[in-house]
Amino acid sequence: MVRATLAQLISECRALLGDPSGGSAHYTDEHIESALDRRRMEARRCPLRARSDMTPTGVSYLVYYAPVGNWESDALLLDSSWQVIDNAFCEAIDYLRGRWEFNTSTLPPLYLRGYYYDLYGACADLLDQWMADLKADIDFSSGDQSFRRSQQLQSLASLAQQYRAQAWVVSADNVRVGDNAY
Repeated sequence: MVRATLAQLISECRALLGDPSGGSAHYTDEHIESALDRRRMEARRCPLRARSDMTPTGVSYLVYYAPVGNWESDALLLDSSWQVIDNAFCEAIDYLRGRWEFNTSTLPPLYLRGYYYDLYGACADLLDQWMADLKADIDFSSGDQSFRRSQQLQSLASLAQQYRAQAWVVSADNVRVGDNAY
């Protein structure tokens, strides 16, 4: 069963892949959820950036931005004492852009706890799998008609390359302990 909190991200992936949901879909929602989970990052106390506005009564803090977007919709807002702020105080929330707009001025600092995702990396991984599924298909001709699956492979490869260029850079540290390298 797909987590309801990923519905918006799955829909965004489908749009990037050109894979509409329904009977003609190449991937199930579960498959896309799995690809997203492989590209998931956790934030425990992600500081939000406040946008200050001048009003006749002073400075107002209504809008906050996360440094990244693509948040799972169960992400929690935290105040400076790490207490959860109810989303009912928000006029609008945009998890894809990482933007929270409050009904009334809310003083900084605010933090976010939850999961965010590398959509482009997940889509590039899915496109690689799609290409692997098509590798067994061949180009063929029948009479005056010609069918070329290789064109679809080229299109998918080009799109995968474009999305890999937009994916997050991931690095790892190697540590040598004794004679074993990790």
